[in-house]
Amino acid sequence: MAEFDHGTKRIAEAAGRHLARIAGVDCVTWKPLESTLPISVEFLADRVFLATRSNERFVVYFEFYTTWDPEAPWDILAKSGILSRREQLPTVCIVIILQPKGAPEKKGEVRLDLAGKMVQFVRLEEMFLWDEEPEVWWDAEPGLMALYPLCHHGEEPEAAIRHAASAIDANASDAVERRDFLTFLGIYSKMRYPFVSAINIIGREKMRESAFAQEWVEEGSLTTRRADILRVLRSRLKLAQTEEFVPVLDLVKEPDRLDHLLDVAATCAGIDEFRAALT
Repeated sequence: MAEFDHGTKRIAEAAGRHLARIAGVDCVTWKPLESTLPISVEFLADRVFLATRSNERFVVYFEFYTTWDPEAPWDILAKSGILSRREQLPTVCIVIILQPKGAPEKKGEVRLDLAGKMVQFVRLEEMFLWDEEPEVWWDAEPGLMALYPLCHHGEEPEAAIRHAASAIDANASDAVERRDFLTFLGIYSKMRYPFVSAINIIGREKMRESAFAQEWVEEGSLTTRRADILRVLRSRLKLAQTEEFVPVLDLVKEPDRLDHLLDVAATCAGIDEFRAALT
């Protein structure tokens, strides 16, 4: 999801050092890694940092997952190796998983054995947000408070969202940061509490001028159009399954094109006619 990507990049940039602290990686100095990574990992540039502790220098690399991806260990093994090779430093891998669906038990490592011997190994600092209990000092960090609803906060949904919004309001460094982190709070609140109107609790006017909010709203509109198309197809043509169309519809980003496909779904004589329009 585009909004998830924007949110995690911005949060890593603003609150990466604090997330590292929560993961048990205390750092004396902290700065972003220069954006000159090889093309294969260029997209990591805003999630990778150089840090020191006890006069030791190392790389900190964040990976965020909405839910656990079984391919994650292989990605982490490959990317952390490239980062260590580039900087000639050890890389600390902090894996942050937002929701518990499909989550594995914490292992703290990626280990590959051959003939009973370890041949490759990467240590992981795994952070399952639903297990993390926010501390008082989190309130002063807008980047952390955007993630607050996903944590083990012990509050009712609406109270948790209000608490986080109030903290962001009070501690954001400027109006742009305030709008952006309130928008991310809305995104993550909806992820945790899909039936709670986070936008109304936070205040729609406070998010209105955020570029991320506009993208979020636009993507939500496209998602609704796609769902309408599938619902009409199932209803009109008595289809039990419409999953074959999901990947193709997800690639359609133009509202006018989706509106046209909705018209076709509502008037086509059969599923082959819709397939022809879609392709």
